[in-house]
Parts: sequence; structure tokens; C-alpha cells
Amino acid sequence: MLKWLIRWASHQCADPERLADRALRELRVKLYRAEQLILDARMEADYYCTRIVFCEAVVRKGIEQVSDVRRACQEMSPRLWPELELSGARAAVSSEPVATTLDATVSRPVLAAKGG
Repeated sequence: MLKWLIRWASHQCADPERLADRALRELRVKLYRAEQLILDARMEADYYCTRIVFCEAVVRKGIEQVSDVRRACQEMSPRLWPELELSGARAAVSSEPVATTLDATVSRPVLAAKGG
């Protein structure tokens, strides 16, 4: 019985390889979280830069000119989701939910992180 207990204890002790393996897994998770924070911070910074540029243009040119330029840019740009149509808009008036192709295909934007 004592030999079995000694053998069991020797197999359960934390050897350097097991500690390193556990630490490696934990460090990879922490690295992933840190990279996600960086991506989120960049996205937030881009958002505020865009807002600043828009507000500066409104102060400099006036809202009418800025909105006209933005409307012209939107009309010239291709549709992001050409498969989406507003045909379900009439059915939505009847207070029944209408499933669009957007609901089925895109739940939320996904950021691709650099693999390591």
C-alpha cells in the first residue's frame, strides 16, 4: 500500500514540464485577450477620428455641403449587401416579425485576429 501511495504521489506532483504546459496555455489565453483589447482600442480610435473629421468639416463648410458630399458618396458606392431587398417591409407592418437575409447570414461583424 505504501509503494502504491508513493507511486501515486510521484505521478501527481508538479514536474517542470506540466507546469510549463499549463503556463503556456494560460499565457496564450492572456495574449489573445491582449490582442483583442488592442483591436478594440484601434476600432474605437478610428471611430473617434472619423467623428472628429466629420465635425471639423461641418464647422468649416456647414452641414448642407457636408451632407450633400456624403449623400453623393453613398450613391456612388456599391451596395454592401446586394442580396438584401426591402420586399419584407410591407409584411412588417402587420406586426409580424420578418426574417431577412441579413438575419440569416450576418449576426455581427467578426474581426480576424492574427494567428500565432
